[in-house]
Parts: sequence; structure tokens; C-alpha cells
Amino acid sequence: MKFFILIFLSTFKLLVFSQNKDNSLLVLKNNDRNIYTWTVGNDLLLKLNNNQYANVRIIKINDSSIMIRRFELKNFYSQYGYAGSDTFWFGEDEFLFSEIGSIPVIKPKSALIRSGILFRILGISSISLNLINSAIYQSFTPTDAYFIAGSAAVWGVGMILKSTYITEYKIGKKYQLVSL
Repeated sequence: MKFFILIFLSTFKLLVFSQNKDNSLLVLKNNDRNIYTWTVGNDLLLKLNNNQYANVRIIKINDSSIMIRRFELKNFYSQYGYAGSDTFWFGEDEFLFSEIGSIPVIKPKSALIRSGILFRILGISSISLNLINSAIYQSFTPTDAYFIAGSAAVWGVGMILKSTYITEYKIGKKYQLVSL
């Protein structure tokens, strides 16, 4: 009797563990480096290939797709002036990894400096101020030319920072979505 129970348990164990298990992690990778990791139940903002953004909650992760449920957060004010928020849930959907165009950066760090907007504003405003002052006083000196050149250099640094600033991870050669 013990022998039959042992055989039954071993075959049951083989049947249970031999079935394909669901993947539990969705990883955004850059070569061998993991950038973000999501599990079932996490919320995620996606930009699809048709440039449509989707707030989603992950329901299931497969080898080449994710099962999601879309939602939208809405803020409102009551008739008495109190603020409130509500979550509208939409139907379930399945996206292939190839349908996902990009994933926006979740928490951009110091965007004012790293995106170069501060340098561009400073450069353009100082150039404009110098040209306006020169036009008002009808005098343009070599010192003004040096000041405009320095301001143009500051604006150029801002443009370089803008070109290197990452606002979203575009899925393709550099960044991949992988299920583990």
C-alpha cells in the first residue's frame, strides 16, 4: 500500500511541476542591466506603437505578452467643494511586447538641470536682454559680443543636455522587455 501511495505522489508531483509555470516578473533591460522590474498586480504606464498612452495594471505575464487591465484616475470636486478622486476600470486586454513602443521614465531626477531647460532659458534670456539693451542705447561694444558669445555657449550646453536627456525608454535594440 505504501508503495502505491509513493508512486501516486511521485507521479502527481511530476505532473504538477512539469506544467508550464506562469512567469512572474516583467523586466526592462538595457543589455545586461535591469532598469525596472514589475510583478503581477503592479501599475504601469505604457506608450503603445500607435502613440497612445495606457495606464495599466498587470494581471498575467506570459513569455511574449502581458495581460493587463486598463484604468484611469479622475479627480473631481463635489458640490460642496471637497476634492475627491475615483478610479475607472476598463476591460482586460493582452499586449504583445512588440506592440509596446516605449515606457516613460518613472521618476525623472532633477529634470530642470538634466534636461537642459534651465541653461536654454538662461542663454536665450541673456542674449535677448543684451540685444534689447544694445538696441535701446544704440551702442554695440566688443564686450557685448563676448557676452552674447558666452550666452550662446550656455544655450549650446542646454541643447546638448536636451539631446542626452532620456524621457522614455524606447523598446527596440537598446531596451528590451523580458519576462522571467
